[in-house]
Amino acid sequence: MKKRLADSEWVILKALWGRPPQTMKQIIKTVQDQQSDVEWSYKTYHTYLRNMAKKGLLLAEERNLKDKQYSPLISEQDAMAAEGGELTSRRGFFGSVGRLMLTMADNGQLTEQDRQELMALAKRLEREASEKNGS
Repeated sequence: MKKRLADSEWVILKALWGRPPQTMKQIIKTVQDQQSDVEWSYKTYHTYLRNMAKKGLLLAEERNLKDKQYSPLISEQDAMAAEGGELTSRRGFFGSVGRLMLTMADNGQLTEQDRQELMALAKRLEREASEKNGS
């Protein structure tokens, strides 16, 4: 995957990852359970699902004349990798993950969980570097 996902595509894929296949009704329920602020109409879901299938992000399989089951064709890991590459390539960061994280930290955009994850990652990278240099 080369292009960044739209916010609506993230919402739908997050509803499907780990729980495929789902009908549109099941997707709507899952989205509402995960993100109560999403208030799309039935037609909006239908349009998003149709467009995502055309883009190759979803597999839409006919169950019967009125119902389809949807499964993601892109893994969460692939989507995250593409998103990360897109973020760091944007103006101002020039491929620097560190610069992106520093900017987020300076702007108060990191949660406590983000900080804990970054500290764990830093420790892991330090350990891997010392193992590499020690061998």
